[in-house]
Amino acid sequence: MTDDFAYLLTKLPDGRYRICVTKKKTTSENVSLGASIGVQFADPTTLGQQVGAICDKVIQSVLGNTITEINTAVQNFRQGKKSPIVEKLFSLFHLDQLPQPIDLLTPKLKQLETDISNTVTKLATDSVHLSFSYQYGRIQDDQEILSILIGGDDLKNYHSDLLKFKTGALLDSIRKNAIPYTLVSYLNQKVLTITKSWGLGLTLFDFTLLTSSDYEKSTTNVQTDLQGTNRKVQIDREKGYKWRLLKATGSWSGQISAAMTDFSPTPTLEKFGYTFLLNTVLKDPSVGDNDLRSYLDSAAVWMAVNPSDIEGLVQKYAAVKGKEVLIEGKLVFPDKVIRTLLQQIAADGWGTASKKQLPRAMGAAMTWLPDYRSRSNMQARQDMYAPLFAEYLDNPDQEIEDLASLAETEIQGLGDEDHLAEFEADRDNWTFGNTFAGVIRSNPGLQGCLKNFVTGMIDLQNKMEKGAAYTVFDQAYDNIRDCLQYSFASITVGRFLLLYASDLNLLKDVRRVLTLSYGPDNNRTVISCSVV
Repeated sequence: MTDDFAYLLTKLPDGRYRICVTKKKTTSENVSLGASIGVQFADPTTLGQQVGAICDKVIQSVLGNTITEINTAVQNFRQGKKSPIVEKLFSLFHLDQLPQPIDLLTPKLKQLETDISNTVTKLATDSVHLSFSYQYGRIQDDQEILSILIGGDDLKNYHSDLLKFKTGALLDSIRKNAIPYTLVSYLNQKVLTITKSWGLGLTLFDFTLLTSSDYEKSTTNVQTDLQGTNRKVQIDREKGYKWRLLKATGSWSGQISAAMTDFSPTPTLEKFGYTFLLNTVLKDPSVGDNDLRSYLDSAAVWMAVNPSDIEGLVQKYAAVKGKEVLIEGKLVFPDKVIRTLLQQIAADGWGTASKKQLPRAMGAAMTWLPDYRSRSNMQARQDMYAPLFAEYLDNPDQEIEDLASLAETEIQGLGDEDHLAEFEADRDNWTFGNTFAGVIRSNPGLQGCLKNFVTGMIDLQNKMEKGAAYTVFDQAYDNIRDCLQYSFASITVGRFLLLYASDLNLLKDVRRVLTLSYGPDNNRTVISCSVV
């Protein structure tokens, strides 16, 4: 704890004194826990599953594409479709001059995948360390700064108390207008900041392969006026996730800011202005053609670019290919928009409208896959997967096999010219979020966290309508923030709110930006895309 007090006097030509009193008190509490565990896995298969993501990254760095993309391209090639991915692999393995190269390529890919998996597994079995950490910080800053002009005779009554760091008698006299004074400035505020972070790391020998960390930050700033009867409050809440995998890094986060513009004797929630920000950041060590298309597609999901403009933007910004690029997507919903959205979402509830918008948002949030027309087009992706997610939201407790079968049947019924149904049905594709079943499997409790988000928005609106005190804000926020535990859910919520804003003709008031930046820090090139 630190405690500072300053008392300054300045005599003015008219005989009055300028009094400046500064009181600062800071109380802090910090907790940090950590552990590093050396692990020996008896079952190499188990270990292989744990480092599967690492193997895929290694394959991508060697061959230029993920194993999923490669397998899909090979499958399409066998069905008579040309694929630049397959042609590149023919050349890489020196098969382009041989008859029936596709038959020779498949076993080579399988062998390469096996060799990489076995190598990573052996290294990890020999020396793998998992580290776990938790950090908690609590800082309370109390500040009181007073600057006034008073007469010399009045100063005599308070001087001895001020020398002892006591301001109570002076403030009481000012509040009761017992003495003449001129107020220069006054600040009385209490700021409570709480930070939390927890995460894990994976290290092979001295080489860090993977780190991940969830974090939360909570700040509440309460200012009191000179009379001690009115307060002005600002509430800031943030939750996010940061990760690093080999040379790639990324994060996603959500922030809600609620701030009063004026002092009030009753700081209730309807007197606040609200801002909601969603943010994604990714550092790609070397951007490829498909990477750029994928990033622009993600920007289209958040309506920062028009889908019809993507091809032109790929050509226009070809200079980023092969470079290390920082990609940032940002959505900012100002108070005017948030208030209207809260009212509409509260009116709809967890009912027809929310279930209509959420499935569409979830469909759009599915990953961009270049070898499937309905997955490389954001609007087609949204339309195709919306019925599937609507069924999931109604019945979230289905088995993964049943969800995959549902996707297969639904997509086959739409014609499935790209054989996407087979991709969805293949259980090898259920591990990560490239398939409908994979999204549900890799985001446990997804329906619940999205429902909590809607419930939190409804709760905040109800509290505003009832004139609830600001101290109950976190009751609503705790539900709203639940969606921020998953990247897919964060992207979905952004799209969900944008769809609502579009229907309410408020889209122009939402800030939607994609930023690509690259080059040295002292001469960085920044590209910003936004729909005006």
